[in-house]
Amino acid sequence: MIYSHWEGFCVASMKLLVDYLNEISLSYQDAANHVLLLDNRKRFSYLQGNCSTDQQSRFLNEFLASQKTGVHIDRSVVSANSNLNFKQLSKMLSYFEISVSPVLDQQKPTIEKLVWYRNSIAHGENSITVTQKDVETFISCITKCIDEMLSLFSTYISSLNYCKKDS
Repeated sequence: MIYSHWEGFCVASMKLLVDYLNEISLSYQDAANHVLLLDNRKRFSYLQGNCSTDQQSRFLNEFLASQKTGVHIDRSVVSANSNLNFKQLSKMLSYFEISVSPVLDQQKPTIEKLVWYRNSIAHGENSITVTQKDVETFISCITKCIDEMLSLFSTYISSLNYCKKDS
């Protein structure tokens, strides 16, 4: 249950961040490059592998149309891929060019242990015992991580990190 709250918070909060970016109606000229990458993430799939001229044309048409209408990021670009370990958390934060803070980095071993417990139990390992101390450690870790992520998101928004910076 602790893991579920952890994954749920991370995915839901980042989807709220996507909603915010969509609501402020950023133009392509004003959006930071990482926002433009998020906006085009699904379109890039057209260009994977040995893509045809039709796929390239589809990408180009959608890309040019989106430049006129402005940024609209699909919420599905934010996913924990059903396994929110530290590497996946770092990847999700990087979508917004948010660096892993020292506070989060300090929690890495505990997050990895929580994910290991979750995966072991979910895949039928019935010899796993979770102690009261483990539960308390996991709750403390996730509370610290959630508090830190709220701070990181607040800074991201208040510092306008989603906007293109003047060079």
